[in-house]
Amino acid sequence: MTDGNSMPPAPDQRPPGWQPPPAPAPGWPAPPTGPPQAPYGPPGQPQQAYPAQPYPPGGYPQPGYGYGVPLHQARPVYKPGTIPLRPLTLSDMYSGAVETIRRNPRATLGVAAVVLSAFLAIPTIGTLLWGTIAGFGSRLSSSGELGGTNPEDIGLGVTVIGGAVLAGLATVVLTGMIVRVVEHAARGQKLSAGEAWRLTRPRIWRLLGLAILSGLVPLLPWIPIVAFIFAAAAISPVAGWIVGIAGFFGGVAVMVLLWVRLFQLAAASLVLEGLGVFAAIGRSWALTRNAFWRTFGISLLTLVVTSVAAQFLTFPFSILGAAGSLIWPDTLAGILVMLLTQNIAQVISGALTTPFSASVAALQYLDQRIRKEGYDIELIAHGPASAPAPPGAR
Repeated sequence: MTDGNSMPPAPDQRPPGWQPPPAPAPGWPAPPTGPPQAPYGPPGQPQQAYPAQPYPPGGYPQPGYGYGVPLHQARPVYKPGTIPLRPLTLSDMYSGAVETIRRNPRATLGVAAVVLSAFLAIPTIGTLLWGTIAGFGSRLSSSGELGGTNPEDIGLGVTVIGGAVLAGLATVVLTGMIVRVVEHAARGQKLSAGEAWRLTRPRIWRLLGLAILSGLVPLLPWIPIVAFIFAAAAISPVAGWIVGIAGFFGGVAVMVLLWVRLFQLAAASLVLEGLGVFAAIGRSWALTRNAFWRTFGISLLTLVVTSVAAQFLTFPFSILGAAGSLIWPDTLAGILVMLLTQNIAQVISGALTTPFSASVAALQYLDQRIRKEGYDIELIAHGPASAPAPPGAR
Protein backbone atom coordinates (compact mmCIF):
# COMPACT_ATOMS: atom_id res chain seq x y z
CA MET A 1 0.00 0.00 0.00
CA THR A 2 1.27 3.42 -0.87
CA ASP A 3 0.16 6.94 -0.10
CA GLY A 4 -0.36 9.74 -2.56
CA ASN A 5 3.07 11.29 -2.08
CA SER A 6 5.35 8.26 -2.40
CA MET A 7 6.60 6.04 -5.19
CA PRO A 8 5.36 2.44 -5.50
CA PRO A 9 7.55 0.09 -3.41
CA ALA A 10 10.61 -1.45 -4.98
CA PRO A 11 10.26 -5.11 -6.08
CA ASP A 12 12.25 -6.38 -3.08
CA GLN A 13 10.09 -4.37 -0.67
CA ARG A 14 6.64 -5.31 -1.93
CA PRO A 15 4.47 -7.06 0.68
CA PRO A 16 2.81 -10.36 -0.15
CA GLY A 17 -0.19 -9.94 -2.38
CA TRP A 18 0.79 -6.47 -3.60
CA GLN A 19 -0.76 -5.55 -6.94
CA PRO A 20 0.03 -2.55 -9.15
CA PRO A 21 -2.68 0.01 -9.74
CA PRO A 22 -5.17 -0.97 -12.45
CA ALA A 23 -4.58 0.34 -15.95
CA PRO A 24 -6.82 3.14 -17.25
CA ALA A 25 -9.91 2.23 -19.19
CA PRO A 26 -9.67 2.25 -23.01
CA GLY A 27 -9.66 5.79 -24.35
CA TRP A 28 -8.32 7.38 -21.17
CA PRO A 29 -4.95 9.09 -21.32
CA ALA A 30 -1.96 7.31 -19.84
CA PRO A 31 -1.02 8.44 -16.33
CA PRO A 32 1.94 10.84 -16.08
CA THR A 33 5.36 9.38 -15.47
CA GLY A 34 7.42 10.01 -12.37
CA PRO A 35 5.91 10.51 -8.92
CA PRO A 36 2.22 9.60 -8.59
CA GLN A 37 -0.11 12.49 -9.43
CA ALA A 38 -2.94 11.32 -7.15
CA PRO A 39 -3.44 8.72 -4.42
CA TYR A 40 -3.37 5.15 -5.62
CA GLY A 41 -5.50 3.86 -2.76
CA PRO A 42 -5.63 0.35 -1.36
CA PRO A 43 -5.52 -2.47 -3.90
CA GLY A 44 -8.89 -3.62 -5.11
CA GLN A 45 -10.64 -0.29 -4.49
CA PRO A 46 -11.52 2.41 -7.07
CA GLN A 47 -8.51 4.44 -8.00
CA GLN A 48 -8.44 8.21 -8.47
CA ALA A 49 -5.30 8.58 -10.51
CA TYR A 50 -7.16 9.02 -13.80
CA PRO A 51 -9.77 11.57 -14.82
CA ALA A 52 -13.25 10.58 -15.83
CA GLN A 53 -12.67 11.66 -19.45
CA PRO A 54 -9.70 12.36 -21.70
CA TYR A 55 -8.14 15.82 -21.66
CA PRO A 56 -5.86 17.56 -24.14
CA PRO A 57 -2.19 16.59 -24.16
CA GLY A 58 0.13 18.36 -21.78
CA GLY A 59 -1.30 17.44 -18.43
CA TYR A 60 -4.40 16.99 -16.38
CA PRO A 61 -6.93 19.73 -15.68
CA GLN A 62 -6.62 22.20 -12.89
CA PRO A 63 -10.16 23.34 -12.02
CA GLY A 64 -10.61 26.99 -12.83
CA TYR A 65 -7.04 27.42 -14.08
CA GLY A 66 -7.05 25.65 -17.45
CA TYR A 67 -5.17 22.62 -18.64
CA GLY A 68 -1.55 21.53 -18.41
CA VAL A 69 -1.08 21.38 -14.61
CA PRO A 70 -0.54 18.05 -12.81
CA LEU A 71 -3.28 17.00 -10.45
CA HIS A 72 -1.06 17.09 -7.38
CA GLN A 73 -0.37 20.79 -8.10
CA ALA A 74 -3.96 21.72 -8.94
CA ARG A 75 -5.65 24.36 -6.80
CA PRO A 76 -9.35 23.61 -6.46
CA VAL A 77 -11.73 26.48 -7.00
CA TYR A 78 -13.81 27.49 -4.01
CA LYS A 79 -17.01 29.29 -4.93
CA PRO A 80 -19.20 29.83 -1.89
CA GLY A 81 -21.13 32.67 -3.50
CA THR A 82 -21.37 34.53 -6.77
CA ILE A 83 -17.71 34.40 -7.84
CA PRO A 84 -14.89 31.87 -7.63
CA LEU A 85 -12.42 32.96 -4.98
CA ARG A 86 -9.39 33.29 -7.24
CA PRO A 87 -8.15 35.96 -9.67
CA LEU A 88 -11.18 36.92 -11.73
CA THR A 89 -11.68 37.06 -15.48
CA LEU A 90 -13.99 39.45 -17.30
CA SER A 91 -16.55 36.66 -17.60
CA ASP A 92 -16.33 36.06 -13.84
CA MET A 93 -16.97 39.74 -13.14
CA TYR A 94 -19.95 40.08 -15.47
CA SER A 95 -21.57 36.81 -14.41
CA GLY A 96 -20.87 37.67 -10.76
CA ALA A 97 -22.47 41.11 -11.16
CA VAL A 98 -25.59 39.63 -12.77
CA GLU A 99 -25.80 36.88 -10.14
CA THR A 100 -25.44 39.42 -7.33
CA ILE A 101 -28.35 41.44 -8.71
CA ARG A 102 -30.43 38.31 -9.22
CA ARG A 103 -29.87 37.11 -5.65
CA ASN A 104 -30.29 40.54 -4.05
CA PRO A 105 -32.84 42.49 -6.14
CA ARG A 106 -34.02 44.67 -3.25
CA ALA A 107 -30.52 45.56 -2.08
CA THR A 108 -29.41 46.43 -5.65
CA LEU A 109 -32.25 47.42 -7.97
CA GLY A 110 -34.50 48.60 -5.14
CA VAL A 111 -31.80 50.64 -3.42
CA ALA A 112 -30.73 52.16 -6.76
CA ALA A 113 -34.30 53.23 -7.53
CA VAL A 114 -34.74 54.81 -4.08
CA VAL A 115 -31.40 56.65 -4.08
CA LEU A 116 -31.75 57.97 -7.62
CA SER A 117 -35.34 59.04 -6.96
CA ALA A 118 -34.23 60.90 -3.83
CA PHE A 119 -31.46 62.75 -5.64
CA LEU A 120 -33.47 63.51 -8.80
CA ALA A 121 -36.51 64.59 -6.81
CA ILE A 122 -34.83 67.98 -6.37
CA PRO A 123 -34.75 68.95 -10.08
CA THR A 124 -38.16 67.31 -10.60
CA ILE A 125 -39.81 69.33 -7.84
CA GLY A 126 -37.99 72.45 -9.04
CA THR A 127 -39.32 71.87 -12.54
CA LEU A 128 -42.89 71.55 -11.29
CA LEU A 129 -42.57 74.69 -9.13
CA TRP A 130 -41.13 76.58 -12.06
CA GLY A 131 -44.12 75.57 -14.19
CA THR A 132 -46.60 76.43 -11.44
CA ILE A 133 -45.18 79.91 -10.87
CA ALA A 134 -44.67 80.78 -14.54
CA GLY A 135 -47.85 79.11 -15.73
CA PHE A 136 -47.76 75.84 -17.66
CA GLY A 137 -49.54 77.30 -20.64
CA SER A 138 -47.44 80.48 -20.90
CA ARG A 139 -45.68 81.23 -24.15
CA LEU A 140 -41.91 81.16 -24.37
CA SER A 141 -40.18 84.50 -23.85
CA SER A 142 -38.39 86.43 -26.53
CA SER A 143 -34.63 85.94 -26.54
CA GLY A 144 -33.88 89.55 -27.39
CA GLU A 145 -34.48 90.89 -23.89
CA LEU A 146 -31.57 89.06 -22.24
CA GLY A 147 -28.90 89.34 -24.89
CA GLY A 148 -30.01 86.30 -26.90
CA THR A 149 -30.91 84.09 -23.91
CA ASN A 150 -34.47 83.70 -22.67
CA PRO A 151 -35.52 82.61 -19.17
CA GLU A 152 -36.59 79.18 -20.43
CA ASP A 153 -33.06 78.52 -21.68
CA ILE A 154 -31.63 79.40 -18.27
CA GLY A 155 -34.15 77.22 -16.43
CA LEU A 156 -33.59 74.35 -18.84
CA GLY A 157 -29.82 74.57 -18.44
CA VAL A 158 -29.98 74.70 -14.65
CA THR A 159 -32.34 71.74 -14.50
CA VAL A 160 -30.36 69.57 -16.92
CA ILE A 161 -26.95 70.36 -15.39
CA GLY A 162 -28.27 70.05 -11.85
CA GLY A 163 -29.87 66.70 -12.65
CA ALA A 164 -26.64 65.41 -14.18
CA VAL A 165 -24.59 66.50 -11.14
CA LEU A 166 -27.04 64.93 -8.69
CA ALA A 167 -27.15 61.73 -10.75
CA GLY A 168 -23.35 61.56 -10.56
CA LEU A 169 -23.43 61.99 -6.78
CA ALA A 170 -26.10 59.31 -6.52
CA THR A 171 -24.01 56.91 -8.60
CA VAL A 172 -21.02 57.17 -6.24
CA VAL A 173 -23.23 56.70 -3.17
CA LEU A 174 -24.85 53.69 -4.85
CA THR A 175 -21.45 52.20 -5.61
CA GLY A 176 -20.54 52.45 -1.95
CA MET A 177 -23.77 50.74 -0.88
CA ILE A 178 -23.68 48.00 -3.49
CA VAL A 179 -20.04 47.12 -2.82
CA ARG A 180 -21.18 45.80 0.56
CA VAL A 181 -23.77 43.62 -1.15
CA VAL A 182 -21.20 42.35 -3.65
CA GLU A 183 -18.64 41.47 -0.98
CA HIS A 184 -21.17 39.53 1.08
CA ALA A 185 -22.51 37.81 -2.05
CA ALA A 186 -18.95 36.72 -2.92
CA ARG A 187 -18.75 35.05 0.52
CA GLY A 188 -22.10 33.34 0.03
CA GLN A 189 -23.99 35.69 2.34
CA LYS A 190 -27.02 37.83 1.59
CA LEU A 191 -27.65 41.39 2.68
CA SER A 192 -31.04 43.02 2.84
CA ALA A 193 -31.53 46.60 1.70
CA GLY A 194 -31.77 47.74 5.33
CA GLU A 195 -28.55 45.97 6.29
CA ALA A 196 -26.74 47.45 3.29
CA TRP A 197 -27.89 50.93 4.32
CA ARG A 198 -26.91 50.34 7.97
CA LEU A 199 -23.40 49.24 6.99
CA THR A 200 -22.92 52.10 4.52
CA ARG A 201 -24.63 54.96 6.39
CA PRO A 202 -21.53 55.97 8.42
CA ARG A 203 -19.68 56.50 5.13
CA ILE A 204 -22.29 58.54 3.24
CA TRP A 205 -20.69 61.95 3.80
CA ARG A 206 -17.29 60.62 2.84
CA LEU A 207 -18.81 59.08 -0.28
CA LEU A 208 -20.32 62.45 -1.20
CA GLY A 209 -16.93 64.12 -0.70
CA LEU A 210 -15.33 61.45 -2.87
CA ALA A 211 -17.99 62.06 -5.53
CA ILE A 212 -17.23 65.79 -5.59
CA LEU A 213 -13.48 65.20 -5.85
CA SER A 214 -13.99 62.61 -8.59
CA GLY A 215 -15.72 65.29 -10.64
CA LEU A 216 -13.20 68.05 -9.97
CA VAL A 217 -9.76 66.41 -9.89
CA PRO A 218 -9.86 65.01 -13.47
CA LEU A 219 -10.64 68.55 -14.68
CA LEU A 220 -7.53 70.10 -13.13
CA PRO A 221 -5.17 69.24 -16.05
CA TRP A 222 -7.34 71.36 -18.34
CA ILE A 223 -6.34 74.57 -16.54
CA PRO A 224 -2.70 74.61 -17.78
CA ILE A 225 -3.76 73.12 -21.12
CA VAL A 226 -6.21 75.94 -21.82
CA ALA A 227 -3.61 78.50 -20.71
CA PHE A 228 -1.05 77.05 -23.15
CA ILE A 229 -3.62 77.08 -25.95
CA PHE A 230 -4.42 80.77 -25.42
CA ALA A 231 -0.71 81.61 -25.18
CA ALA A 232 0.03 79.74 -28.41
CA ALA A 233 -2.92 81.35 -30.17
CA ALA A 234 -1.66 84.79 -29.15
CA ILE A 235 1.64 84.03 -30.88
CA SER A 236 0.21 82.45 -34.01
CA PRO A 237 -3.20 81.06 -35.04
CA VAL A 238 -1.47 78.01 -36.53
CA ALA A 239 0.40 77.38 -33.29
CA GLY A 240 -2.86 77.78 -31.40
CA TRP A 241 -4.51 75.09 -33.54
CA ILE A 242 -1.57 72.71 -33.15
CA VAL A 243 -1.34 73.20 -29.39
CA GLY A 244 -5.12 73.00 -29.12
CA ILE A 245 -5.37 69.64 -30.89
CA ALA A 246 -2.40 68.17 -29.01
CA GLY A 247 -3.67 69.62 -25.73
CA PHE A 248 -7.15 68.15 -26.27
CA PHE A 249 -5.92 64.60 -26.73
CA GLY A 250 -3.35 65.01 -23.98
CA GLY A 251 -5.97 66.39 -21.60
CA VAL A 252 -8.35 63.51 -22.31
CA ALA A 253 -5.55 60.98 -21.72
CA VAL A 254 -4.53 62.59 -18.40
CA MET A 255 -8.16 62.88 -17.30
CA VAL A 256 -8.78 59.18 -17.99
CA LEU A 257 -5.53 58.26 -16.22
CA LEU A 258 -6.48 60.22 -13.12
CA TRP A 259 -10.00 58.83 -13.03
CA VAL A 260 -8.93 55.19 -13.37
CA ARG A 261 -5.98 55.36 -11.00
CA LEU A 262 -7.48 57.62 -8.34
CA PHE A 263 -11.23 56.95 -8.30
CA GLN A 264 -12.20 53.69 -9.99
CA LEU A 265 -11.58 51.60 -6.84
CA ALA A 266 -11.77 54.42 -4.27
CA ALA A 267 -15.44 53.99 -3.29
CA ALA A 268 -14.97 50.29 -2.57
CA SER A 269 -11.83 51.02 -0.55
CA LEU A 270 -13.58 53.75 1.43
CA VAL A 271 -16.51 51.52 2.40
CA LEU A 272 -14.91 48.11 2.89
CA GLU A 273 -11.68 49.25 4.55
CA GLY A 274 -13.12 52.15 6.54
CA LEU A 275 -10.74 54.70 5.02
CA GLY A 276 -11.02 58.45 4.71
CA VAL A 277 -11.52 60.16 1.37
CA PHE A 278 -7.87 60.88 0.60
CA ALA A 279 -6.72 57.55 2.03
CA ALA A 280 -9.23 55.78 -0.24
CA ILE A 281 -7.89 57.72 -3.24
CA GLY A 282 -4.36 56.65 -2.34
CA ARG A 283 -5.54 53.08 -1.89
CA SER A 284 -7.08 53.10 -5.36
CA TRP A 285 -3.79 54.38 -6.77
CA ALA A 286 -1.91 51.52 -5.08
CA LEU A 287 -4.34 48.79 -6.18
CA THR A 288 -4.30 49.89 -9.82
CA ARG A 289 -0.50 50.02 -9.99
CA ASN A 290 0.64 47.85 -12.93
CA ALA A 291 -3.03 47.16 -13.69
CA PHE A 292 -4.09 50.36 -15.48
CA TRP A 293 -4.94 48.86 -18.86
CA ARG A 294 -6.85 45.97 -17.36
CA THR A 295 -8.84 48.29 -15.08
CA PHE A 296 -9.42 50.82 -17.85
CA GLY A 297 -10.45 48.20 -20.41
CA ILE A 298 -13.02 46.57 -18.14
CA SER A 299 -14.36 49.96 -17.04
CA LEU A 300 -14.63 51.21 -20.63
CA LEU A 301 -16.40 48.06 -21.82
CA THR A 302 -18.81 48.27 -18.88
CA LEU A 303 -19.51 51.91 -19.71
CA VAL A 304 -20.29 51.01 -23.32
CA VAL A 305 -22.58 48.12 -22.30
CA THR A 306 -24.52 50.18 -19.75
CA SER A 307 -24.77 53.19 -22.09
CA VAL A 308 -26.27 51.07 -24.87
CA ALA A 309 -28.70 49.50 -22.41
CA ALA A 310 -29.63 52.94 -21.07
CA GLN A 311 -30.38 54.20 -24.59
CA PHE A 312 -32.85 51.38 -25.13
CA LEU A 313 -34.48 52.02 -21.75
CA THR A 314 -34.80 55.78 -22.24
CA PHE A 315 -35.98 55.64 -25.86
CA PRO A 316 -39.72 55.45 -25.04
CA PHE A 317 -39.42 58.44 -22.69
CA SER A 318 -37.57 60.41 -25.36
CA ILE A 319 -40.54 59.83 -27.66
CA LEU A 320 -42.92 61.06 -24.94
CA GLY A 321 -40.81 64.18 -24.40
CA ALA A 322 -40.76 64.92 -28.12
CA ALA A 323 -44.51 64.35 -28.29
CA GLY A 324 -45.03 66.88 -25.49
CA SER A 325 -43.09 69.49 -27.45
CA LEU A 326 -45.30 68.83 -30.49
CA ILE A 327 -48.54 68.91 -28.54
CA TRP A 328 -47.65 72.14 -26.70
CA PRO A 329 -45.30 73.94 -29.11
CA ASP A 330 -43.64 77.19 -28.01
CA THR A 331 -45.06 76.85 -24.49
CA LEU A 332 -43.53 76.18 -21.11
CA ALA A 333 -45.62 73.00 -20.83
CA GLY A 334 -43.68 71.40 -23.69
CA ILE A 335 -40.35 72.06 -21.98
CA LEU A 336 -41.64 70.80 -18.63
CA VAL A 337 -42.91 67.55 -20.16
CA MET A 338 -39.50 67.01 -21.75
CA LEU A 339 -37.68 67.63 -18.44
CA LEU A 340 -40.00 65.41 -16.40
CA THR A 341 -39.76 62.50 -18.85
CA GLN A 342 -35.99 62.92 -18.88
CA ASN A 343 -35.78 62.71 -15.08
CA ILE A 344 -38.08 59.68 -14.94
CA ALA A 345 -36.06 57.97 -17.67
CA GLN A 346 -32.86 58.70 -15.77
CA VAL A 347 -34.25 57.08 -12.62
CA ILE A 348 -35.46 53.96 -14.44
CA SER A 349 -32.35 53.47 -16.57
CA GLY A 350 -30.05 54.25 -13.65
CA ALA A 351 -31.88 51.85 -11.35
CA LEU A 352 -31.25 49.03 -13.84
CA THR A 353 -27.75 49.86 -15.10
CA THR A 354 -26.04 51.44 -12.08
CA PRO A 355 -26.18 48.26 -9.94
CA PHE A 356 -24.44 46.36 -12.72
CA SER A 357 -21.66 48.90 -13.23
CA ALA A 358 -21.26 49.34 -9.45
CA SER A 359 -21.04 45.57 -9.00
CA VAL A 360 -18.37 45.32 -11.69
CA ALA A 361 -16.37 48.10 -10.00
CA ALA A 362 -16.66 46.29 -6.67
CA LEU A 363 -15.51 43.03 -8.27
CA GLN A 364 -12.55 44.85 -9.83
CA TYR A 365 -11.59 45.92 -6.33
CA LEU A 366 -11.91 42.36 -5.00
CA ASP A 367 -9.95 41.03 -7.96
CA GLN A 368 -7.01 43.38 -7.40
CA ARG A 369 -6.90 42.54 -3.71
CA ILE A 370 -7.01 38.82 -4.48
CA ARG A 371 -4.19 39.19 -7.00
CA LYS A 372 -1.97 41.38 -4.83
CA GLU A 373 -2.89 40.56 -1.24
CA GLY A 374 -4.43 37.08 -1.21
CA TYR A 375 -7.77 38.54 -0.19
CA ASP A 376 -9.51 35.32 -1.23
CA ILE A 377 -8.16 33.71 1.97
CA GLU A 378 -9.86 36.40 4.05
CA LEU A 379 -13.10 35.95 2.12
CA ILE A 380 -12.95 32.21 2.77
CA ALA A 381 -12.33 32.83 6.46
CA HIS A 382 -15.49 34.98 6.58
CA GLY A 383 -17.51 32.46 4.63
CA PRO A 384 -21.25 31.75 4.56
CA ALA A 385 -21.31 30.65 8.20
CA SER A 386 -19.83 33.93 9.42
CA ALA A 387 -21.85 36.91 10.50
CA PRO A 388 -21.77 40.10 8.44
CA ALA A 389 -18.74 42.23 9.15
CA PRO A 390 -19.32 45.33 11.30
CA PRO A 391 -19.22 48.78 9.68
CA GLY A 392 -15.72 49.83 8.73
CA ALA A 393 -14.28 46.35 9.22
CA ARG A 394 -11.46 45.42 6.91
